[in-house]
Amino acid sequence: MIGTSRSFLFIHIPKTGGNSIASALEPWADDQRVINGGQDGVDRFELRNKDLGTSKHSPYWMYLNALGDEATGQLTVTTCVRDPWSRMQSLYLSPHRGVRAFDPDDFVGNQYSMLAYLLPQRAPVPTRRSELPIDRFLRFEHLASDFAQFAELLRIETSLPHVNRRVIQPPPLEPELVDLIADRFALEIDLFEYRIPSPPIP
Repeated sequence: MIGTSRSFLFIHIPKTGGNSIASALEPWADDQRVINGGQDGVDRFELRNKDLGTSKHSPYWMYLNALGDEATGQLTVTTCVRDPWSRMQSLYLSPHRGVRAFDPDDFVGNQYSMLAYLLPQRAPVPTRRSELPIDRFLRFEHLASDFAQFAELLRIETSLPHVNRRVIQPPPLEPELVDLIADRFALEIDLFEYRIPSPPIP
């Protein structure tokens, strides 16, 4: 989502609270809300920017290619990150997948990284957070306070709605799945300083 009137660019990584952020920023955005089949327009919706050819989950590199280095450099680029364990569970149970129950065996095959959304094309693998082209990181774990600070930076008055509520509550991850996610997302766990969750108390 891009808002040229307030010079911001929001990179929406799936399952990081992005629908709430997009809804709050929408009055200042250049994107248009689109409702596709099966979407209710409130909790689930699409965003399109016809001029740039971007959509709700377009990665940073698509905006960079469409705008160029100079124009992109004039924007405050923000995104929201989330610990990979809860994000992967949320992704697995996303309504568009039609999953009605949590299946750990199937869950293993549905994983992908946040970093793919945050890098230019053919960029080297980052070793520090400062190497990412993001000016402001919001965290899902304390999104309300982080977003309030971001809105103040943009000099806008808006509230953060709670949308896209989870219908199915997943059980605690089995230890082997916790370790698998820790291995596959080791780089972003290190970059964003997340910790492996403690096992549930029997």
